[in-house]
Amino acid sequence: MTPMTALVPRLSDHFGAWAIEAGTAYGLLDNGKSILARLPEHVAANAEKTSAANAKSMLMVKDSIAFIRLQGALMKAESSVDSSSSTIRVRQQFKEAASRDDVAGIVLFVDSPGGTVAGTADLSAAIAAAAKVKPVRAFVEDMCCSAAYWAASQANSITANNATAMIGSIGTILVLTDTSAAAEKAGIRPVIISTGALKGSGAPGAPITAEQQAYFQGLVDAAQVEFSAAIASGRSLSAEAVADLATGQIWRAKEAQSLGLIDSIASFDDFLAEFRASLSPDATQNSPQGNQKMNIFAKVFGTKDEADAKNRLEEIEAKHTTELKASADQIAALTTAVETAKADHLIALAAVEKEAEARASLIITGLCDRKLTKAEAVAAMKLPSAELAAKLEGATLSVPPVAPKVVTQTEDEIRAAFEAETDQTKSLAMLKAYPFLAKPKATQE
Repeated sequence: MTPMTALVPRLSDHFGAWAIEAGTAYGLLDNGKSILARLPEHVAANAEKTSAANAKSMLMVKDSIAFIRLQGALMKAESSVDSSSSTIRVRQQFKEAASRDDVAGIVLFVDSPGGTVAGTADLSAAIAAAAKVKPVRAFVEDMCCSAAYWAASQANSITANNATAMIGSIGTILVLTDTSAAAEKAGIRPVIISTGALKGSGAPGAPITAEQQAYFQGLVDAAQVEFSAAIASGRSLSAEAVADLATGQIWRAKEAQSLGLIDSIASFDDFLAEFRASLSPDATQNSPQGNQKMNIFAKVFGTKDEADAKNRLEEIEAKHTTELKASADQIAALTTAVETAKADHLIALAAVEKEAEARASLIITGLCDRKLTKAEAVAAMKLPSAELAAKLEGATLSVPPVAPKVVTQTEDEIRAAFEAETDQTKSLAMLKAYPFLAKPKATQE
């Protein structure tokens, strides 16, 4: 007799722990049972499906964006039981996209209920690695659950296609069936000969003991630890927050957004247009630091068009450089080696220029009073202004504040002192103390 594993390729991949939405899992089980009743037809059709799977393994790149799809159940190889995606194939596509010079960004399409634990951790690691090299945006087409969310959480951002999209089902499942009563009724007594008490656990017809159940629970719990840790890292959530979300529950997109599981809801056309705009050569240069900096600038100016934000920043920098006649040494001091130093300076200028931006103004106050480090200032762009104000109110000085270097009381002498100052912290303090320094002298009334 031909072994079942020869008729159904990679049949063993279907066994073990799954991170999948439960309803889909039960549907796959029913589908597998129906296949047994029509095995010859299934085997014949599987050959065509394998050819189709190989054809779609090629990476699709259009206008410098790589498009990679996660659809159906996720397994290490495409399943012949149901529509599925190979985590090995997708992992290879991410590695290729990250290494290709003609790829500036990556879109991950997701429409999946999840899949096997096996293969998902490696796929997630590959996505996280790619996201450190090039921007990776995940776009959810109606469903992103369990193992699929595990993978998508490693992208730089997640957008759902509409408010009805289903997100979550964070959890791991392993279903065992104790058929010992049925076997006994049929007069069957399985005899398990093994080298250990747990070897052969779950064998058909044998009872599942409390010890065996605890053993399987440990396997599931260990997989969930990795699952939760990946989400915490990818979505910048605390371990406690992820634990509260790891209930197996599914949320609609709006609630998922409020919980921090996704970033936005938009049509694919709007999503792609925004992504394309962010990938202009001047804005990115294939640099994750450049992407992060431009995202900060866009938030300061209230525009989603990062090219416009960049132009506005250049205008402000040119105006202050020219009108204030700042020396080359002073500009060098205010735009020191690290990229965020320049961001700090320009955010400061932008906050003075646009005083209605309460959040940016609070950040400048924190920087000048030495209650925020540069890294904290960048992170604070994501905080609501009320929360940021409370943070600053209770903050203590990391070092004594630096008083503005002012030796006279006239505007001309204050401007002269500012132009001569080369210390970044003192310059920021003077900008805070004397807002007129941020405006050209000719426009002062």
